[in-house]
Amino acid sequence: MSAASVSANLHAKLLDKTGQAHVGESLMYGIPLGMLSLLNIPFQPPAQVRSPEELKRWVTSVLADFGVGQGQEAGAKYVADGYSNRKTEDKKRSQR
Repeated sequence: MSAASVSANLHAKLLDKTGQAHVGESLMYGIPLGMLSLLNIPFQPPAQVRSPEELKRWVTSVLADFGVGQGQEAGAKYVADGYSNRKTEDKKRSQR
């Protein structure tokens, strides 16, 4: 995913969880998470694999792509969950 799509996804999650638009935070966390996609290595389809070395490169690229996607999703979830927890804690503090 690109930085723009991760930022938009994070913005939607924050809006859903908190009811407020956190545009600055969406960009602040979404851009670095989106930049992780630069770690993705272009891979060749398995039909073009002709040697063990090419197979190793293909498997590595597929795993890197999966890892980057998982990292982006986990980062966005961590940020969104952090804001929902802060909102709950702020409500508890204000009730004291």
